[in-house]
Amino acid sequence: MTKKKGQVTIFIIIALVIVAGVGLYFILVNDFSKDPSFEVEISSIHEEVIDCFEQSLERVLIINSLQGGYYNLAKNSLVYNDVLVPYYLIDKKILAPSKETLEKQISLGIKEEIKYCIDFSQNLNINVDFEKLDVETNIESNKVYSNLNLPINISKGEDSYLLKDFEITKKSSYLSFYEFANKIVLNQSGKTDEICLSCLEKNAEKFEYDLLIESLISEESYVLVHTISKENELYYFAFAFKFNEGYLDEN
Repeated sequence: MTKKKGQVTIFIIIALVIVAGVGLYFILVNDFSKDPSFEVEISSIHEEVIDCFEQSLERVLIINSLQGGYYNLAKNSLVYNDVLVPYYLIDKKILAPSKETLEKQISLGIKEEIKYCIDFSQNLNINVDFEKLDVETNIESNKVYSNLNLPINISKGEDSYLLKDFEITKKSSYLSFYEFANKIVLNQSGKTDEICLSCLEKNAEKFEYDLLIESLISEESYVLVHTISKENELYYFAFAFKFNEGYLDEN
């Protein structure tokens, strides 16, 4: 009886191996049955999207730095040299954006900019679902990481393939510009009775930044527009302070 049970067990194991082998065969046949030229086309489309993604990120970082970290400007801003510059400080009130806001603004910018360089409209076998477009960005001390979710369905004959997730990492000192701007804001917010322009410039030199400060004076307010730059960097990070009439005298 024991011998018969052993034989049955062996037959069951053999049957399972055969079934698994057949299943694996069909999976492999299905996977490698695609036209090699289709694989090349998929790879080419992926590279094209990544290239567009990288261009969009670079453009957004330049735009956002000129606008103090914003792609869509904050309510409190002024027009300076045809660019909208946000107020980071009005009297004693700090309005500088958070790091999370900067990340969201980069993602928002990429979602807009990427539409200008992804265009497969002439290829009826490629369908891009822009309605499901989503971007998530993280800024770190020396890099910017961004993830793009954009469904792209590619078909050729009976074969089809879905490209969806794209990731890029760019070396960037973008965060350091923002952090230095915050240092300037915090330094000034604690000084209600004076504005020491030379102090700010010396502080910039200490951290190897170039700091340009321009004063805009009117009857209603005193505005300081700051622009931070650095040698061999693409970014010009701009933001402004506004002191309403009588504020400095009162404090």
